[in-house]
Amino acid sequence: MNKKQLFFIIITALLITIAQLIMNPYRSWNRSTSLSIGQIADQDIISPIEFNVYKSEENLRKERNAAEDKVIEIYTLSDNITFNAIRNLDIIIRHFENSSEQTTQEISNNLKQKGYNFQPATINYLMSAENRNRVYSYMSEKLARVLEIGIYPESYSDPTINVKRKGVVKNYYLFKLYAFNEARDKIIDGFSDAKGKVAITDITDNILVVNIISDRETTAQLKQKARMAIDITAGKVLKNETIIRKGERVNEEHLQKLNSLQKSLKTRKLERNNRRLIISSSGSLFFILLLLLTFFHLLLHNQSKLEITERRFHLLLIFFLVQSLISLAISNVFELSSLLIPFSFFTFATMKLYDRQTAFLYTITQLILVSLLLNWNFINPLLLTLASFSILLVTYQKTINLNYLVFTVSTIVLYILFTLSMSLNQVSTLGDFFQRILLGSLSIVFSALLSIFFIPYLERRLKIVTEERLKGLLSTDNPLLMRMRKEIPGTYHHSMVVGTLSESAAASIEADHLLARVGSLYHDLGKLAHPQIYIENNPNSNVLHDDMLATSSANLIRSHILEGIKLAREAGLPEKVIDIIQQHHGTSKIRFFLNKAQVEHLDYEAEEFEYPGPKPQTREAAIIMIADIVESHSKSLSVINSQILYKLLDDTINKLINNGQLNQAPLTIKDLRDISNAMHPILLGVYNTRIEYPENE
Repeated sequence: MNKKQLFFIIITALLITIAQLIMNPYRSWNRSTSLSIGQIADQDIISPIEFNVYKSEENLRKERNAAEDKVIEIYTLSDNITFNAIRNLDIIIRHFENSSEQTTQEISNNLKQKGYNFQPATINYLMSAENRNRVYSYMSEKLARVLEIGIYPESYSDPTINVKRKGVVKNYYLFKLYAFNEARDKIIDGFSDAKGKVAITDITDNILVVNIISDRETTAQLKQKARMAIDITAGKVLKNETIIRKGERVNEEHLQKLNSLQKSLKTRKLERNNRRLIISSSGSLFFILLLLLTFFHLLLHNQSKLEITERRFHLLLIFFLVQSLISLAISNVFELSSLLIPFSFFTFATMKLYDRQTAFLYTITQLILVSLLLNWNFINPLLLTLASFSILLVTYQKTINLNYLVFTVSTIVLYILFTLSMSLNQVSTLGDFFQRILLGSLSIVFSALLSIFFIPYLERRLKIVTEERLKGLLSTDNPLLMRMRKEIPGTYHHSMVVGTLSESAAASIEADHLLARVGSLYHDLGKLAHPQIYIENNPNSNVLHDDMLATSSANLIRSHILEGIKLAREAGLPEKVIDIIQQHHGTSKIRFFLNKAQVEHLDYEAEEFEYPGPKPQTREAAIIMIADIVESHSKSLSVINSQILYKLLDDTINKLINNGQLNQAPLTIKDLRDISNAMHPILLGVYNTRIEYPENE
């Protein structure tokens, strides 16, 4: 572990600690989230402070609704209705004053258009100015008096009514007010003239209305006041008072006290500056730092097959940081169950992007880290972690290809089994069990969806080559391989043999044998651009080169590197495979055409007869360089036996060393010896002379 890596580990630990301080400053208490009704408390829970116990939202809602229902509806004496009734009387009287020359029917029609309906007798009666004056004088006085007292709806049946007059609410007995029919009779019966009474009746029926109406605004204000008058607290818990005892079954009252304690702690702003909080944060930082250092020490010193590049190293730190932020947000910001934390995604991602060993180590470290952030409430994280191990179980055999459906189903099944065992052990209620199953399953399904969308993105963005992707490139249905088989069959066969040699050699020194095989298949991809100039594809290619200058031939030969890179990028091949295409010839010379140029005394630059490079940077690229040369040269041997092949391998490796082509590849002398020993039996098997069997007579 170098200084740069140590710096990034410290920064990550610091960021996680800061996030914990911001999102969960009161980490000495968060037990309400891990307890549910019906569970048995595994320890005494004692209040660290004095606090009010708040009523549950449901109970508070019921009490407020009950208080609201007790509020008696308020009515108001409407000034607008009173004014309109008197105004209608004036309109009717003025209409008769202006209709002296009209017939009874015409007056009736005009009144109907304005919404008034009168009998002919009433119209005839009111045609007289004297009658009109008597009626108007009587109605004005009676109507004003009745409306002033107030007319309540006939449907109202309580003995008293609350009426708001001039901003003041007063309770009235109904007998002190008028019902509608009572007010109507009061007006009509007071007029002595029989003919005039008909007119009074008609006018009253047209203009008299209820003027005591419901005051919704005032009633709503009183109901809101009644709701707010309900105390939100149900009592008080003193400091050091036992909230729940060990072995006691958790009930709704216990949970309400625990939730109230959480609420009270969060309202104490001074708690953030508490000395104990500072000490606690320092302890968290030290613990997280120690945990990450342990993880990376084990990863960097005990793994051998997987190369932890700078990108892979940073991605693991990002995983730890993102996992911490998600856990803190779900548990403390949104106050949801920790079962919704997508644990399985990170296990699956490390399995896909790294290997089984890294995934196992990461998952264990993740469990410890998240448990710390959740105040050591580790039951839910433990259940999801144990279920996530199904990913490692189903991929124990290398022949099993891990896919998202297998991942989701196996993880959910294992999660249900572990949850069932825990529920039986804790004697949990059936409702609690199904709630855990639902939340945990949602977490696993969400993890699968995250994997589907983000893992391919991470592969491309960070240029990480996974085993699954490499295996896909080996498929015979791959468009590039199909083109090679059809257009450059000789090169394709050569690449297949180079792949077998490279795979065996890579496995012998514990390099990435799968990458070596894939890189071998595509290393000469660029020959698709000019297949006819290569002898393995065209036995008469020498005729073409005889008609070209040596520099032109060399230029075409050199171009298969750049053409291969171009085709590989267009097809979206991994960068590691593209690096092999670029490096498999290093900066070696195109010797045949260089000699031809010298014989023909051509003017040339040295670079015209050298491959563009760079030299092999990885063990896999160096192995493919050796296999490429050895396979090509072995075809030209007239006699092949074990000693000749050993000499060919030794000469090839020594020449590459002497030319400096292997200077930048991380290979030791022992590695080169193992590579030679691994390639030898394959070459012997491929090119050894077969026994000639006699023909049947």
